[in-house]
Amino acid sequence: MRQRFDTFNMAVALRVTRVFGSVWTFYLFALYGLLPLAAIFSRYYDRFLYWSSWVQLWALPVIMVGTNLISRQQEQANANTEAHRETVLANQTQMLAHLDELLHQANQTNEQVLQAVQHEAEELDELTRQHAAEE
Repeated sequence: MRQRFDTFNMAVALRVTRVFGSVWTFYLFALYGLLPLAAIFSRYYDRFLYWSSWVQLWALPVIMVGTNLISRQQEQANANTEAHRETVLANQTQMLAHLDELLHQANQTNEQVLQAVQHEAEELDELTRQHAAEE
């Protein structure tokens, strides 16, 4: 039950933070701030002041909680990204080591083939010399 309550509170805080952080809320409060300047609303100035204070009192803590939650989410995303980078780096290092081993084996095979070809060439030269000597 407590977890569901906390989840609800977090969802409300995030939603309020995102709404208050929008440009539309800025426009709404800009208009609200201009209302007392109109002659019609001048006698309601004390009510505007009350509502303005009331909004500030409840919105500030909610926005602070929402900002903290967003920061935690970003930190978690950064940690996940860092862990993913480390995994990718480890995989790439392992692949490079494997490729290095394959290259080393290929070089050894090439040397063996080259030695075999050189040996065959030497034998062929020897046979050619022997054949030339017999003629």
